[in-house]
Amino acid sequence: MKGDISCFSDQKNDLIRRQASMNTKQFEVLKKQIKYMTPCQLRTLKTEISQTLEEPKRLMLTDEEQQLIASLFR
Repeated sequence: MKGDISCFSDQKNDLIRRQASMNTKQFEVLKKQIKYMTPCQLRTLKTEISQTLEEPKRLMLTDEEQQLIASLFR
């Protein structure tokens, strides 16, 4: 499997679609596949995991406030 997955991440064009959950067998297969990933692929996966685990950032301004500020510069 080594080399089958390219080291490319583009959130607009997700190659792997997310499912509601992963069963135990799928998870074990994924863990075994990690051994065959390149360092670049592992870093990309680490970034994806970190972003998934992060709490959503709260907006400092509401949509209305952002629109009002944007209208000042038109």
